[in-house]
Amino acid sequence: MWSLGHEFLWGDDLLVAPVTREGATAWPVYLPAGALVRLLDGHALRGPGGHHRRRSTRSAAPARAGGRHRAHGAGGPAHRERPLDEVTLLIYPEGASRFELYEDDGRSNAYRLRGDYALTRFECEAAPGRVTVRIGEPVGARSVIPAGRRYLIRIRIDGPRSVDVTGHGPIHDGTARATDAGWWEDGSGFTVIRLPGRPALTVTIART
Repeated sequence: MWSLGHEFLWGDDLLVAPVTREGATAWPVYLPAGALVRLLDGHALRGPGGHHRRRSTRSAAPARAGGRHRAHGAGGPAHRERPLDEVTLLIYPEGASRFELYEDDGRSNAYRLRGDYALTRFECEAAPGRVTVRIGEPVGARSVIPAGRRYLIRIRIDGPRSVDVTGHGPIHDGTARATDAGWWEDGSGFTVIRLPGRPALTVTIART
């Protein structure tokens, strides 16, 4: 018999199961059906069923495989008043998935009074030998999105060989400056891709 009062789903993909007892060295978590991964370290889990966390770290928070679980500003989740000039997409590819990012000005009620908000759709498709990520054109009030918006993809993928962006061409392995488009493996199982500043992009990641 599982008591689930300490855990909840944040949206469709992220399972939050905080430790609420001081000094606990293990913590029970019930996993919903399907393939899941632990955030940050990418350890694979599968539900439905029980799982015991052995230490209280944020890397233990499970998320559904195939989801686009987090979009945040450079350096972490940004305050609403701070423009998101660069947005990081944290992706665990599996099959086909999609996500819509909602944005408004973060200050006024214009989103409610005049419908001043924007939606940007992201899609991911994992296939043998490649993963494709599509960033759509924003729909709605483009004025709420900073000019020159860029995206940084942080994707859990094995054996990346090359990265190609439609309309831009291949992106080189490694980057000399923080503002350059480029890609690299960060040593923890993730590939990081800094994209050129374009409003809509299709990114193809070839893998071995």
